Amino acid sequence: MGTTKIGKAFRFEAAHRLLDFPEDHKCHRMHGHSYKVLVVLKGEVSNNGTLTDFANIAREWQTRCFSKLDHQYLNNVMNLRNTTAELISMWIYDQLSPMFSLDKVVVWETENAYAEYSLAE
Repeated sequence: MGTTKIGKAFRFEAAHRLLDFPEDHKCHRMHGHSYKVLVVLKGEVSNNGTLTDFANIAREWQTRCFSKLDHQYLNNVMNLRNTTAELISMWIYDQLSPMFSLDKVVVWETENAYAEYSLAE
């Protein structure tokens, strides 16, 4: 039997700085994004025909991620100098991986720029 994947998308608003970038770089200054996140789970479909209820994903997102990230200064939340999309995707993965068998987490910081994190297989 194959592996099934399901995904759920979320959004949050937050500010950050990339402090290790040159001082004249626009990302060194405090700025914000309307982030979009895609959380993808993988596994076998259960007897009820689902991998998990989408509501379970939403509940864990709300508790473990959204409540900590939305309208916050990400450098403080993550205790990092550079809160890049790459590191945000890793942080979200780490928050949700105890609850789910994750395939990947994708974080868009703009409509056209994203980072994707998954464990190497």
